[in-house]
Formats: sequence, structure tokens, C-alpha cells
Amino acid sequence: MCRLSNRVAALLVAVFLLLPTLAPAQTRITMDSGYHANPAWSPDGNLIAYDSDHSGNPDIWTIPVDGGTPTRITTHSAADHAPSWPPVDPTIAFHSDRSGNIDIWIIGTDGGTATRVTTDDADDLRPMWSPDGTQIVFFSNREGRFDIWTIPLGGGSAVPITTDAANDITPC
Repeated sequence: MCRLSNRVAALLVAVFLLLPTLAPAQTRITMDSGYHANPAWSPDGNLIAYDSDHSGNPDIWTIPVDGGTPTRITTHSAADHAPSWPPVDPTIAFHSDRSGNIDIWIIGTDGGTATRVTTDDADDLRPMWSPDGTQIVFFSNREGRFDIWTIPLGGGSAVPITTDAANDITPC
């Protein structure tokens, strides 16, 4: 019995000593002050998009996964949040109040002019791309409560996916 306890104790000590070397390394990639929220991996795994008030206003930024210099993607005076990458196309979807209420927008990863995707008077939030990149799923309070909706990027109207009495948020 005593031998078993010693063996178990030795095994536990070995696991305890090796555990830190088995855990993935953590690397801080943003170094400036301010908030940094809603990180999203690029499809190729090389960049992370996020929203930050680094510029004094909430904008969408990208940064290499191993750190480095962040790149500001949006430069509008409105608040831009919740970036989402499509599976292939070099664009980022996000939500913003730049139209007077919160809508879904897309912009190229090199910045430039954003394109408004949703135009409803309700708030449309948290865009996520379909696996084939042809639709965006989001949640909206269009019916007086939050439901999950989709909208095709090639044109067409938003369609509700959930319609129950509960508030349905964060589609993915």
C-alpha cells in the first residue's frame, strides 16, 4: 500500500512539473491601452480582427497572430464592432451605428469604403458568415424581440431563422 502511494505521488509530481510545458503558450499581441474586444481569426490563421478604441473611437483593427503593428481597417466616426471573417473573401463584416441605428456592414481587409448590408430601422448585430460565404447570419430586434436572421449577400431580403417568444442572440 505504501509503495502504491509513493508511486502515485511520484506520478502526480511528474505530471505537475510537466504540465506547464504541455500547455499552449500564451502570447499578448496587443500592447496599447484601451479596450480590445471581439477577436476573430482570419481564415488563413495569420491575422486577428478585433474592435478597439485605440484610435479614440471604436474601430475595426487587424494584427498578426504573433503580435506586431496593428492595422486600422475602419476609420468612421461611428462605433464599429464585432468583426467577422468570411471563409475565403478578403472582407470583414461588422456592425456599426454609422447609419443612425446599428446595421451590418462589410469592408475590405485593406480598409476603404464600407458597404451597408442591412437597412432595417431595427438594430442588427453580431454578423457571422455562412460556410460558403454567401450569407451573413446576425441577430436583430426587428420583431420587438431579438431573433436570428440571415441575409444573402447577392441581394435579397433578410429572413428570420428563429421566431419564438424568447430573445435569441449570438447565432454562432
